[in-house]
Amino acid sequence: DPRFYRREVPRSLADLATMTGTRPAREAEAGLLISDIGQIETAEKGDIVYVADVAFMPALQASKCSACITTETLATDVPANCAVLISAD
Repeated sequence: DPRFYRREVPRSLADLATMTGTRPAREAEAGLLISDIGQIETAEKGDIVYVADVAFMPALQASKCSACITTETLATDVPANCAVLISAD
């Protein structure tokens, strides 16, 4: 909500990885710019989402997000058009 939170400038996937202790699944995507955090069902291009359970994979398949944070196990099921940051947990 812009009334309460100041929107940051877009950050690269590599910057977000450093900030969150994650790592890009595909190094070629490290320069991808992310402008906001989104909910999986309403995310748009430029948004990143968090996927912690296989139950959300169908929603991720339909999502318009540019990237997601997920586990190593779930990363193999992320659609090719979605960049991935892998989290230990």
